[in-house]
Amino acid sequence: MYDRRLEAITAAAELGSFSRAAAKLRVSTPALVKQVSGFEAEFGITLFERSHSGVKVTPAGALLVDDARSIMRQSEDALRRADARRAAMAVRCAWAFR
Repeated sequence: MYDRRLEAITAAAELGSFSRAAAKLRVSTPALVKQVSGFEAEFGITLFERSHSGVKVTPAGALLVDDARSIMRQSEDALRRADARRAAMAVRCAWAFR
């Protein structure tokens, strides 16, 4: 429903480190860096200032992270509602076949 790379971006922004974000998401650090770098290249924006001590979100990155959190929350809510409807429908169908 949304670009899964947003999870890598928000985790890196929250933790200030690609390696800590990778550990949190249970992916390798190179895979996470590739996700973030690919996103930046695809959309032509720099989300993080990189240094040996970690990463710092740029102003553009901060705006994206705020929106990404909202998008991820909305997607989770939509899936939860859809699942609740599916479960309710299953119960109705079970009653109909009794």
